[in-house]
Amino acid sequence: MKLSVIIPTYNRCECLKAALNSLLVQEEIEPGDFEVLVVDNNSTDNTKTIVGSFEKNFNGRMKYIFEQKQGVAHAINAGIIASKGELVATIGDDCRVDTKWAAKIRSVFETKNIDLLAGKIIARFDGPLPPWIDLSKLHGPLAHYDKGEHYLESTKDRRIIPTGANTILRRAAIDAYGAYRPAGRAEDTELGVRWQRMGAKIAYSPDVVVYHYNESARLTKQYFRKWFFLCGKNWFLIFREKYRSGRLFLKVPLWVYKELLQCVVKYVRSLAGRHQRETFFHEAIICYYCGIIWGCFGLNTNFENLR
Repeated sequence: MKLSVIIPTYNRCECLKAALNSLLVQEEIEPGDFEVLVVDNNSTDNTKTIVGSFEKNFNGRMKYIFEQKQGVAHAINAGIIASKGELVATIGDDCRVDTKWAAKIRSVFETKNIDLLAGKIIARFDGPLPPWIDLSKLHGPLAHYDKGEHYLESTKDRRIIPTGANTILRRAAIDAYGAYRPAGRAEDTELGVRWQRMGAKIAYSPDVVVYHYNESARLTKQYFRKWFFLCGKNWFLIFREKYRSGRLFLKVPLWVYKELLQCVVKYVRSLAGRHQRETFFHEAIICYYCGIIWGCFGLNTNFENLR
């Protein structure tokens, strides 16, 4: 069962080195059992040169692909088309995989009848985590994904939504349910929800581990505010029908206003109680609902890309 590893990248050649090095030291799997495809999405740095410097080490198992259409969905789809594996994995260019990552992937798919696997992602940081971040609640901006130490399968009551930094797809399922749809942001969320609605079997494994490295620029309140705002806006774009049904006021569902107001009340209470983590958590959720409202009005921002 061959594995294809796709790394979409944009102007992160130094981070990319670490990602590729981690793939060179995989254990309990033969080198010929997996290939690596680096998809350069219009980088202006030394990405192509860096990839070329690794070609000899991968001994013909690595491909460099240039994808002109901007966006991670376009990049991943280009990698899928060029790949040959029965299993297709995606990781971020700012990630490093565990030494047994590839072997664990194969083990899960050989023993479980699933279409999509979401692996554990452990966030790493340049420095100490700021005291206002509750990683158990505000994990999204840092791509921290941990659903515990047990294998889980998605159900109606327990949805498993993958994140692109550690997602593995069965090729037959891609053919059946479709590849990534360009949406600007959260394409991994859209794919996971769409596949589940179509009947795909989705699971989480704590043994398939990736380490995601966050630069210090992400550890700011401003970054988190923007991330949650864009998250809300993009959820509107992906699940538009949900926000167009029911009673509306100024194009926005009444329940959105209600939940926003409840969150504002919780924010004020936590502010009065001087609970730093709780206060910023509610502030982030306020940004999320504001993003939904912004999306309902069809407005753009000057920070569509967080880079």
